Amino acid sequence: MFYYLDNQKPVDVDGAIEGMLDSERAHRYFLDLQKGEVGCIEANTKEGKESLESLAGDGKRYRQLPRVSDTHKQKWMREFITLFVEEENPIFAKQLRAALVAKGLEGAHKLLERKGDVHDEWHMWEGDTAFEELGVWLEKHIRGFTYELKGCGECEICRAAENGASLEELREAFEEERMKDEDEPPKS
Repeated sequence: MFYYLDNQKPVDVDGAIEGMLDSERAHRYFLDLQKGEVGCIEANTKEGKESLESLAGDGKRYRQLPRVSDTHKQKWMREFITLFVEEENPIFAKQLRAALVAKGLEGAHKLLERKGDVHDEWHMWEGDTAFEELGVWLEKHIRGFTYELKGCGECEICRAAENGASLEELREAFEEERMKDEDEPPKS
């Protein structure tokens, strides 16, 4: 899926997701509403403070991207454990939940690093979830925002997109398709 501004410039999705997931509080990420580019300002430097003051006067061109809170990331981690880890490895799922409760995201990440494949799955899922959140934010806060989904044309997601579904309706279609995938037995 691609996100576009009202002038048909594509949104720098990778930069936006990086900004939304960045835990460094001094970093502020902004979307350029003319170019679609995302830039980062370090607010704890003299240059950064000057840049923030400059951007404050140009609110029509730049919009600060939201940051995903640690609380929200922990919620995502709990969902990830339930959806992807629990069935295949219930012992590891229990350990991961315990690490999340005892040591927060940092503890869960350290445990995930020991399981390379699960760690990679987490980062892909976190990025996909942030991508969805970005779309919802763009739809609510950026006038003229559009999206384009290029797909197979045969699944619920593609049919919904072809019928002009909103992003919320696409999220529901993604969920329906995911549930179908989980219910299907593995192909041999």
